[in-house]
Amino acid sequence: MYLAWSEADIARLINIVESQTDYERNQVNWIKVQTYFQERTIQQCKSFYCNKIRPFIFQPNGLRKNDVKFVHICYFYFIHRPVPDPYEQLDKKIGRILAEQCWSDILSAFYSEEYVFSKKLLQAVQCLLSYHFQMEQEITTALKTQGKYQKFGYTVTKDKWNEFKAVTEKHNIIKMFQFVNTELAKMESAKIL
Repeated sequence: MYLAWSEADIARLINIVESQTDYERNQVNWIKVQTYFQERTIQQCKSFYCNKIRPFIFQPNGLRKNDVKFVHICYFYFIHRPVPDPYEQLDKKIGRILAEQCWSDILSAFYSEEYVFSKKLLQAVQCLLSYHFQMEQEITTALKTQGKYQKFGYTVTKDKWNEFKAVTEKHNIIKMFQFVNTELAKMESAKIL
């Protein structure tokens, strides 16, 4: 018998999955998650989370319009790094967790020798980096004239922007962008052959 997921169940599932995720290994302890949902199986918890909540951004077949918007929202999330609010709305909570997962996957892809790049992840990274180059001048100008920049409900301050710029320099974002473009070109040429 199918048991519907209430808003409270969904919010609880999101919080529990977040707390049971090993971001270094990018693994969720589904056995532990299920202990909070005795009336459901591990598969029901995992299936609902993966199919309804988890980033649709990593599904195959290229980025859709919604995926691109999600990547752009993630970009501002990465700059802002908000502290989770216990009274956060469900859509904000889902967005925050999806953004955290996206960032974790991107860093795992670049810094783990065992990680296999999916085309979808490469496209998401390419979209994210392209957006960074597009927004960089706009944000810098706004910070000089207004002292802050707002988009998608996030406020970018000079301090947040300087922290983020330090991260982009540390991870050599231009080299990362070149690598992503090269890998995507290889995938495209392999598909043609």
